[in-house]
Amino acid sequence: MTSYKTPNVYVEEISTFPPSVAEVSTAIPAFIGYTETGENLKNIPTRISSLLDYETLFGKAEATTYEVKTKINSTTKIEEITDISDPSTNYLMYYALRMYFDNGGGSCYIVSVGNYSTEDLKKEDFEAGLKALEKEDEPTLIVLTDAVNLAETDYYDLCQQVLEQCNKLKDRFAIFDVLPSANGVDNFRNQTGTEYLKYGAAYYPYLQTSLNYYYTEDSVTITKDTSNSSQEGEGVETTTNQATKLANSKTENTDLYNKIKTELGKQRITLPPSAAIAGVYASVDRERG
Repeated sequence: MTSYKTPNVYVEEISTFPPSVAEVSTAIPAFIGYTETGENLKNIPTRISSLLDYETLFGKAEATTYEVKTKINSTTKIEEITDISDPSTNYLMYYALRMYFDNGGGSCYIVSVGNYSTEDLKKEDFEAGLKALEKEDEPTLIVLTDAVNLAETDYYDLCQQVLEQCNKLKDRFAIFDVLPSANGVDNFRNQTGTEYLKYGAAYYPYLQTSLNYYYTEDSVTITKDTSNSSQEGEGVETTTNQATKLANSKTENTDLYNKIKTELGKQRITLPPSAAIAGVYASVDRERG
């Protein structure tokens, strides 16, 4: 209770109603990209609160294909790994969401513009998703996730369209990625234009994450090199390759199976920074306002 130190007449107003202005989150990103499933939700901004929500509605990452080459060591007679193909994927949405939540992200929106059966990423898919997002009021950040794998000219044109929407609605902000080319920073500055730049921020470089590539035992092919030299000829080498799936080696060659799993566990995905930055935005907004 207030303590009054001097005699006088005081008017004390005691509020009996809650504040007329309630706190709301101002860092709610919308991720636009391709998903494994969720065809019934295509171009429908969908709110999720966790990675489990995402997996339930949209599935997981595209299974990365690996080719593992092996050969019998002539001395130890043990089948050893000689090479593992470089992993790559055009579809980054799932990994981006993991980065987002790992960096403090909260509720967000997913705009699926297609699934992994899409042969080539198309600017038109993202434009349709961006148009659908325009009708949603709650999102305040736009993240283009998979768009970094478009042709450069298409990506920069899409960035301009995002800035135009931000300027038009004046209630959202864009988080862009600078492409990892030799002149990526200069190209981004020159080709995104000079309009509405206060509605966006671009980040560089890509991040080496602690996330593993997602794969299945059927997406890993083991090619065994059985080359040998002829005993009676002039050292002519004969080569045959035997291919099998990782799933088969689980029972046929347990030692090799475990070695391959260990090596694949060392593969780390490199991601554009926008998703991690969105997580930081959301974390700061939640903890500090």
